Amino acid sequence: MFLHDLIQKNLKCDRQESGYVLFSFTFFFCLMASYYILQPLRDEAGVLLGDTPTLFLWTMAVMFLANPIFSMVMARIPRTRLVPVIYRFFILNQFLFILAFKAIGAASGQAEVVGSARLIPSIFFVWVSVFSLFAMSLFWSVMADRFTGSQGKKFFGFIGAGGTLGQLVGSTIAGTLVLHVGATNLIFVSMLLLELSVRARPSIDDVLRDQQSADSKAAGSSTQSPKPWTGVLLVLKSPYLFGICAYLFLYTFTSSFIYFQKQMVVGDVFKTREARVAFFGWMNFISSGGTLLVQLFITGRVISTLGMVFSLALVPVFTCIGFVVLALHPGLILLSLFDAFRKMLNYAIAKPSREILFTVVSKEDKYIAKNFVDTFVYRAGDSMASFAFTGIKNLNLGGQAYSWTAVPFSCLWVVVATLLARAQRKKQEAQEAALAG
Repeated sequence: MFLHDLIQKNLKCDRQESGYVLFSFTFFFCLMASYYILQPLRDEAGVLLGDTPTLFLWTMAVMFLANPIFSMVMARIPRTRLVPVIYRFFILNQFLFILAFKAIGAASGQAEVVGSARLIPSIFFVWVSVFSLFAMSLFWSVMADRFTGSQGKKFFGFIGAGGTLGQLVGSTIAGTLVLHVGATNLIFVSMLLLELSVRARPSIDDVLRDQQSADSKAAGSSTQSPKPWTGVLLVLKSPYLFGICAYLFLYTFTSSFIYFQKQMVVGDVFKTREARVAFFGWMNFISSGGTLLVQLFITGRVISTLGMVFSLALVPVFTCIGFVVLALHPGLILLSLFDAFRKMLNYAIAKPSREILFTVVSKEDKYIAKNFVDTFVYRAGDSMASFAFTGIKNLNLGGQAYSWTAVPFSCLWVVVATLLARAQRKKQEAQEAALAG
């Protein structure tokens, strides 16, 4: 009762809307807590293996193969059952990784990097990257399906705060429990939280079931199942979706330049597996704490008042300035702070704004095209950045060259953000006019 009243008062919504917002908040909390237990384990594996660019390339290849599979799954499973089927498949994968890590003695320290035992942590790195993107994409597809563009501007910031709170909890668990139970055993906790996220979603299903029934009646007998490459075709046919691809590509491209630099420095500074996991966990905690404060008290007001141009362009502008400063004053402390604040602004402002972009497209675009954008395009940015990063490294241009290379891409990102925000506004106005008419 108290939470319903609090949501109604702060978000200015009715009781039914507050119920959906609360369930969405809880759903996202459990999902993000589960992932942020795994993320430091993945990052530590990348440091230990020492070939992160190649791992990102393999991740992109897996994304490319997984997208048509997802399209076929979408054709055979109702939207109301997608979350439990896909998330529980990932839970099974986690259990298998626990068995594999214990079999090679990962908990003892360095055994997994010797000979053929490198295979398991390599697969784990790729799997966590795939899991995070598919799981998050599916969650936001459900949100874009449930809420309109106007509702998204009011609610997505608060719902995102549930995910940020999950980041805080997951990061805290990773940063503290790893020293007591070991890295591998943390996966058990991640499994539990992922199952809780599945159980937190029932009230959303009722709405999706009604929408799916309405969609089927409207489509009639001519409804066709999605083909394996439907996501790619939808993006190529739509300048708007292609603009979203460009926005996300530039985000991941610039993010990877920060990530690769951080991997290099952390590998030199911290010598044990537990120390590296703890460092990554606590850095996530710092960025998540700032994100939560912004989401609870600022995000909704910023997006609604200052508009989509400001909210989509904020992170690109900050990124451009950050890389210039980092090029002039390189170092682990400044790099870590830049990364933490950038993540804070992304999750608090840019991410909810990016999800609002999908509230004005069709159901097929929200699930099929969005999944392609959030997974393959996301990792394509990582992979292209890895090629560029490796090229700079081979030329021995120095650490500052990494930051200077990212500056023009950040400037281009600002332009894309501005054009995309204006396109979203026109689509939303047309959508609202059609509903009113």
